[in-house]
Amino acid sequence: MDDLALILFDVDGTLVDSQSEILAAMHDAFAAIAQPVPNRDAILSTVGLSLEQAMLHLLPSECDAHTISAAVSAYKHSYRKSREVGAMSVLYPGIADLLRKCRSHENLLLGLATGKSRRGVNALVAYYDWGGVFQTVQTADTHPSGRDTAIRISGDHRLVGA
Repeated sequence: MDDLALILFDVDGTLVDSQSEILAAMHDAFAAIAQPVPNRDAILSTVGLSLEQAMLHLLPSECDAHTISAAVSAYKHSYRKSREVGAMSVLYPGIADLLRKCRSHENLLLGLATGKSRRGVNALVAYYDWGGVFQTVQTADTHPSGRDTAIRISGDHRLVGA
């Protein structure tokens, strides 16, 4: 048997263009807690982080845990509302074909390692009919951040049974 290879994909900014949804939800979150909305570049620099980490990065350092939690809740509420009206992040050109080609190689395993929530990933997987495409899906629900190596290591170990 040939050696297996694992290819891990991030979601936001790699597979899908979710900038408009992220920016809109951040705007709503900051409005809900009566804080000035950070600029676009600052917000987008947090893509890949868990929401809690993103808010810690974007909010003034004097904000307490309650304010951070309220911002996270407001973001989730806004993002969920956008999904309810049919908004969905758009695949980058060529991604569907790339995933199809990767799946055609029997010694390639595919996975996701993302700062998105499990709920958000599940919605995306259902929308794009990706059920069974990814052998491992690691999210911010069980790991500190999409940029954290623990997500990648955990994904690898689950695949090899360690």
